[in-house]
Amino acid sequence: FCPLLMLAEIHKSIVNFAGQHIAAVIDEVRCSPGGTGVANQLGNCWSLLQSQDCEQVQVVSDEVRKCCWEKLNGEGWPNVGWRETYLFSLIFLSYSLIRKIDGANVPPSVMTEVLLAAMTHLDMAIIMGGSVCPAVQGMIDVIEPKMIAHNCLPAPAEAAGADDFWTVSDSAPSWSPRITPDHAIRREAGLTPERFKKEFFKTDTPVVIEDVAASWPALRRWRDLKELRTCYGHRTVPVELGRIRAGQKEGWREEAMTLAAFIDR
Repeated sequence: FCPLLMLAEIHKSIVNFAGQHIAAVIDEVRCSPGGTGVANQLGNCWSLLQSQDCEQVQVVSDEVRKCCWEKLNGEGWPNVGWRETYLFSLIFLSYSLIRKIDGANVPPSVMTEVLLAAMTHLDMAIIMGGSVCPAVQGMIDVIEPKMIAHNCLPAPAEAAGADDFWTVSDSAPSWSPRITPDHAIRREAGLTPERFKKEFFKTDTPVVIEDVAASWPALRRWRDLKELRTCYGHRTVPVELGRIRAGQKEGWREEAMTLAAFIDR
């Protein structure tokens, strides 16, 4: 499944990252209301990870994850100590899942379930700031090729109409707000760094710089929803849902979902 050397490097990266930060996180969450239990669990999970007891790491880290998720959804995400505890639980849990199926003869359905779960946890870790831990991307690099090999990616998109249904248009949709000329942001093409600094940066004046991205492949590829869905539909992203009427948010919330689910929606 994965070269032992790579797994050893991932483990080393996690240990180095946690060794620098986890003690302060444990202390912070222990001092918060109701945080003693989860702080002790995280400390236990950290000890288990260092001893490579991955079966118990999976059990304990999942308990910490669920506890933090309930706390954060109930009291809000600004609670830094609980957020960082949640982040560590996701990293530890993902690693334990990878080790669980490494070299194991497991049924395809179990392999798919574990790979999808590990990828979801890693994406949530990135959303929570886990990109600062090199092991997160390392584990993604391990998982994604295996997901392709085991056909874990979303099923191909079903055509729901003409080809332009799957293409993001250059034109603003009919329901988008109309901007009057006196509120329009100035647009400039061929803007030099010197002019930008003098006319816009130093004067705090907004500007739309045209044609800068004209040659970027992303400008073409990211307009193709089929390609986005095929290549990245298995990745979990944060999506803000709700409406804005007369400047007021209605039913506004953030929800994590796969990119495929968002596009299909």
